Amino acid sequence: HYLLIRSPLQCTIGECYPAAPLLFRHLEYVPSLDYLRSVLRVSSESVRSAIVNPSLKLAYDVSKMANLMGYVLRNVTQASDVIATSLGEWSESNVRPLSDALHAVRHSLAEVDLIYPEYYRGQALVQELNHLKGLMEEQLDSLELKGHGMVRGELQLINSFLTVASSLVIANTLVLQEVYEIERTKVFLSQLFIPSELESTVLHDLLVIGARTNEYDQLYSNAFNSESERFLRFTTEGGQLLQTVVNGAPALPANLQRAVTEFNSQVDSFVQYATSELQEVRHVLQARAAKAFDDTIQSGYGVQASGMAMLRPYPRNLLCVRHMLPTIKTIVGSHLISIALCSNELTDFIYEQAIEYRDTVRQLEQQALAKLQMAAACTTAACDPVYSDALEFLVASTEKVRTFAPAIDTYQNLLLTCVNGKAQGAMSQLIEEIVGFNKCLAARKVSSDEDTLLD
Repeated sequence: HYLLIRSPLQCTIGECYPAAPLLFRHLEYVPSLDYLRSVLRVSSESVRSAIVNPSLKLAYDVSKMANLMGYVLRNVTQASDVIATSLGEWSESNVRPLSDALHAVRHSLAEVDLIYPEYYRGQALVQELNHLKGLMEEQLDSLELKGHGMVRGELQLINSFLTVASSLVIANTLVLQEVYEIERTKVFLSQLFIPSELESTVLHDLLVIGARTNEYDQLYSNAFNSESERFLRFTTEGGQLLQTVVNGAPALPANLQRAVTEFNSQVDSFVQYATSELQEVRHVLQARAAKAFDDTIQSGYGVQASGMAMLRPYPRNLLCVRHMLPTIKTIVGSHLISIALCSNELTDFIYEQAIEYRDTVRQLEQQALAKLQMAAACTTAACDPVYSDALEFLVASTEKVRTFAPAIDTYQNLLLTCVNGKAQGAMSQLIEEIVGFNKCLAARKVSSDEDTLLD
């Protein structure tokens, strides 16, 4: 009932991507690094501020898990700083620090066992996280950093690796908070007199998980918007350089000047179209995810509230409720966390297209600039061939940009399939639990009736 998008990066660099030269700085091929660092800041603050009530005798050692999670976050944060430094000013001397930092991220997130409680280990979310851990292993194993200048495929692989790391940080942080709330609920249910505030606490806990996942979604939106703005800035700067050459060479033929204007206009049109369409996809996704969250939370709370209502006239149902409340909380929480990872799961799909188009536009702009500068510098009587060469290139480049067709509809469909599949998985599991709860109630009634007859 849930979808996993397997990354296409489980291969050697040459099989995944051409060894394309870099047209931008190294860090501009790794936008997931800034996203990971923002995720780490939020998660670190969340773990630091987590307060475990010492008066509660929890069956699971949440404090130990929080300390281990804090250790993991510190290690990954330190490694991300090294990655940023290494890629920021690339040289052969940075190969070893970068490699060590990437392995430190993998060790912290894929090899350190946070030891979830038994009731969480059975959830589909844990299967998903184990898949991501395996993917990290495969990605890093296929990356062989050497002293030469890096190629685009290597940086794309690092970007994908860091996206997976972000998913693991988000999920583990949210699971830690969920486990504490579930353990606290179990303590309340173990008491002879169940606290009156339990019902409001149960609803509050469900709403809080929704708010926490929204906070991470906002980080993704911020990163998404930042990259869209960067793409627009790069293409605008390239177009301005071309126009500057034209403005400084009034003797250029009118048709060549028009060709520059048309090329710049076509590039601007494509970038504006692509960014606006992608923003619309984000809005559609957020609306669908919000509905999935609301439906899951309301369904989960409805079941829990009905269960707690069964305690008042029939204390015999306590055993059923003791099992049901934490189980529903686990189901709802784990599926909401899983839904929150859908954007990350599809990052590779849209990122690879964005990088390809961005680099293609940059390459066309650079070639056009070189030809235009030659045309502007021509002062002999035989300039027509130079002008013609520049004109033909600009016309062909304009047509090439006009044919750009990013798979935005496919991207949206994959995102919605991810959300819908996971939301359906939550509902299916909730229905199974309702059936089990009703069977438990029926069994308790039969047992109670038999006891009454014996009396």
